[in-house]
Amino acid sequence: MSIQSIIRWFEIAKPEPTKKDVLTQIGCHFEEVQEFITATTHAKAQAYADEVGELTDFYKAGNVLNTLDTADDVALLDALCDQVVTAIGVGALMGFDMANAIKEVDRSNWTKFAKDDNGRPAPYIRPDGKIGKNPETYQEPQLADYISLADRQQRTKDRYREESYDPLKHEFPSDTCEASQVSDGYHTFEELYNHRMILFSIICNSYPSRAWKSKLHHDGTMYDNCFIVGINTPEGYFTYHYHLNHWDKFQVRELPNAPEWDGHISDDIVRLYSLL
Repeated sequence: MSIQSIIRWFEIAKPEPTKKDVLTQIGCHFEEVQEFITATTHAKAQAYADEVGELTDFYKAGNVLNTLDTADDVALLDALCDQVVTAIGVGALMGFDMANAIKEVDRSNWTKFAKDDNGRPAPYIRPDGKIGKNPETYQEPQLADYISLADRQQRTKDRYREESYDPLKHEFPSDTCEASQVSDGYHTFEELYNHRMILFSIICNSYPSRAWKSKLHHDGTMYDNCFIVGINTPEGYFTYHYHLNHWDKFQVRELPNAPEWDGHISDDIVRLYSLL
């Protein structure tokens, strides 16, 4: 994959781009920034994700067409180039195979196109002007092979291996607020945490042959006063850590040590669907 391949893709998608097309693409750019912030899973950063989302909507609305006439093109180009470089740098420092991952995303993007009567790529444009995904040809990018599992496991261990682990305090520093009492106006964080625990216990207790609990990780470690409980789905494990106060709520087999972590993250909760 080369940068020219990406440029060619946009030339086919928008052969005669308008100012509105440019603003829509700027909005798409901010949309990816918002997704990046959300993917970091740090609770304090999520508030900024919402603000970036407002920028996404602002530019996609196309209400600032005249601003492009007064833009500093050199500064814009410099910023765009720096963003590409820094994005690749983040991935490289995290151990990702960025070169091949970008190739895979580029391959996936080309499958958004169909073929016209002459066999040439033809874009699928949604009513909002964004380049859409042709349902007859689109293939999701397969990026799992470009993540270093060893690095990912170590990052997770480093993140949670604290002298005293408290799931409620981990995402909310004590100098900002009492984590358990953070509320969206309807439920506190503590209530939602408890609701999640009850719902997961129901799932595990409904599949006792697939579920398990343990007071030790695979390597013999464990957070203070906590245990791990998990369920083996057709798509792999999914687990949570809970305080020992909730041990008896999970009527599943006890293991001396939990199975070795298979690399799953919070987004893999969709694995639970495979139980149906």
